[in-house]
Amino acid sequence: MAAQVSPTVLFASEDPTLLEEFIRFTEGIPQWRMLPPARSKGELVASLDSGTADVVVITDGIMRGLESRESAMVSSRRTLVVARTEEVGTLRQALKLGAAGFLLWPKERQELRRLVEESIQADKPSLGAAGQLTAVWSPKGGSGSTVIAAHLAGASSQLKDTVLVDLDLDHGDQSVLFPATEDVKTTIDLLRVATEITPSVIDQIAYRHDSGVRVIFSPASPGESDIVKTSDLSAALQLVRASVPHLIVDLPSGIHDLAITVAEQADAIILVVTCDMLSLKRGRDAMRLIRSSGLDTSKVSVLVNAHTSGSDITLKDVEAVIGRPVGISVRGDAGLAAAPDRGELAQSGLRLLEPLARQLIGVPGTTRSSRRMFSRR
Repeated sequence: MAAQVSPTVLFASEDPTLLEEFIRFTEGIPQWRMLPPARSKGELVASLDSGTADVVVITDGIMRGLESRESAMVSSRRTLVVARTEEVGTLRQALKLGAAGFLLWPKERQELRRLVEESIQADKPSLGAAGQLTAVWSPKGGSGSTVIAAHLAGASSQLKDTVLVDLDLDHGDQSVLFPATEDVKTTIDLLRVATEITPSVIDQIAYRHDSGVRVIFSPASPGESDIVKTSDLSAALQLVRASVPHLIVDLPSGIHDLAITVAEQADAIILVVTCDMLSLKRGRDAMRLIRSSGLDTSKVSVLVNAHTSGSDITLKDVEAVIGRPVGISVRGDAGLAAAPDRGELAQSGLRLLEPLARQLIGVPGTTRSSRRMFSRR
C-alpha cells in the first residue's frame, strides 16, 4: 500500500552531513517527490509559503529555532522530526509542535518511510463524494448577508455536518456571531495547507460552535488578504467541499471576480437583497454578470431580507427588477437584527432559515416548534 502513494516531501536541516545522508536515503524511494531541501529556517519558511509540501521532515536544530508564527506554519503540515540523539527537551518541543512522529537518525530511518506514506494514504480525501456548496452573496453591503449566512449554517448543522467559511478577507464579521473562547485559525491557515486539506485538517482549523456548525473565520488583520489569490481560494474550497456534507461560503459584499469564481463551483447561490432600489439595482447588476459569465441562472435563489408587508416595494417588484423569482422572503425579525449585538444565533432566525436549509441539502420535514438558543454567554 505504501508504494501506491506519492507524497511531496520537504526536508529541512542545518546539518550538511545529515542532509547528504537524507538525500541518499530518498534516492531509493522514487515514489517520493522531493522539494529542494531547506538549509535554514528562512529557506524552510519560503518553501512552506509555496504550499506544495505534503510532509515536512525537520531536524531538531531547525525546530529549536522556530518562532511562534513559523511553528504555526510548520504544524499546519504533517511534520516529522528527526534527531541524532533522544533528549527530553527535544521530545517535548516536538510534541508541542504537533509532530506526527519523532525518529532517531539513522537508526529509525526505515520507520520514516512508513510514517510518511501510511499517514498520507489514510487521510487522503475522496473527491468523488463532494458535498453541497452554497454561496451566500449580497451585491450591496448592509443587506444582512452575514447574519443570513450564519443562521443558515446554524440551521443546516442541525440536519447535516456543516462548515461555514467567511470569505470576506478584509472585513469578515462571522467572529461576531460566533464569538470564540479560544484562539482560532483562519482562512489564511486553510490556504497554507491548501494541497493537503482533509477531514482531520478541517477539524484542526475550523472552530466548532455550540450549535454544531464549524466556522473558518476571516483573518483578524485585513492586511493578510493581500497575499491571497482567488485561484488558491477556489482550489481550497473544492477540497473542503470533498470532506463535508454541506459547505456554506459567506462572500464579501459587492460585485467582484471572487463571487463569480465561487458561483461557478457552487450548487446554489443565495442572492441576498433588501426592498430598496439601490439593493435591487445591485442585485440586477449581479444577475447580469452571472448571465454574461455563462453561469446557470437556475441555481440562483433570491432571498429578500427584512421584508415587511407594508413596504412600498413588493416581492413582484423585486422579481421584475432582478429578473429572477424570489425564492424566500425573510420577514423583519427582532432576533435576527439583534444577533450581532448579542453575539449569538437567534432562535427565531434559525427557525426562519430552517426551511431553506432543508431545501438546499434535500432533507424533508417541517420546522420544529422548539429549539434552544445557542450562546457563548
